[in-house]
Amino acid sequence: MNLRSIHFRLTAYHASLMALTLLVFAMTSYFGFQRYLIRTLESQCSGQTSRCGLSAGRFACFRSRSVRDEIAEHYSPESNNTFIRIVSSNSDVLYESGLPHDRSFDPPQLGFLRSLTAPATEVSREAHRLAFVRPYRLSNGDSYQIQMAASTLPLEKSLEGLWEIGIFILPFALVTSSAGGFLLVRRSLQPIRTVIATAQRIHAGNLKERLTEQPTGDELQQLTRTLNQMFERLDASFRQMVRFTADASHELRTPLTVIRGNLELLLQSRPMANRQLSSPEAKETLAQTLEETERFRRLSDNC
Repeated sequence: MNLRSIHFRLTAYHASLMALTLLVFAMTSYFGFQRYLIRTLESQCSGQTSRCGLSAGRFACFRSRSVRDEIAEHYSPESNNTFIRIVSSNSDVLYESGLPHDRSFDPPQLGFLRSLTAPATEVSREAHRLAFVRPYRLSNGDSYQIQMAASTLPLEKSLEGLWEIGIFILPFALVTSSAGGFLLVRRSLQPIRTVIATAQRIHAGNLKERLTEQPTGDELQQLTRTLNQMFERLDASFRQMVRFTADASHELRTPLTVIRGNLELLLQSRPMANRQLSSPEAKETLAQTLEETERFRRLSDNC
């Protein structure tokens, strides 16, 4: 394939644009799905810490054993592979669950975050965990923080699966799209090839032949119409030239015949024998003039 042809360039542009589109789509999907999974996990942690705070509110104290029993019974942090810690404002740990059963992450060692005034989330990719901290104030004025951590390994496995699917699908989609673009461009350029083939058949002998104009209303129809108009002008100019040549040949034929006859008469005339025309130089000049006149007559006959 000619690398400078329109066919190749359009196919290359299509493939490049499709590759860029697929790349942007893949990256947007990947990071969008990642953000969605993190937001979902964050929402789960937010809901559980909020319910833990409501439980403490009913008992008006986080130090109550009933609160700890309710957290262990309803949320089972170890079994659900999560971690919950309740810290008071004086850094006393009021409740702390055990390690997650799958040992997928180590609990964060945060302590009481005194600058925290609203729920906060921290994602540690190295530790494979998400930590969520909710500040809580009881009616008696005591301040606490409920810290919850969850593993991000399920999220990472889901993202790895998405990435593996993308690695397989994206090249396949790119190749399929490029092949389809190649065939589409080839089909789109077929009318242009037809115009080229028809234009190459038109010569001086068949200037009346015209290109077939398809009523598509696009640039190809305009090109075909322009070429037909050009052929019409060429045909008119060619016919005018032929007519002018025929008329000129006809007009020149009579005076050339007269000149030829006069020259022959001068060369054969006896009364002129004793004059200057009888000299060799004059006869040679008249002979050359007669020869050129004869050549000029033959040229006019061939026009």
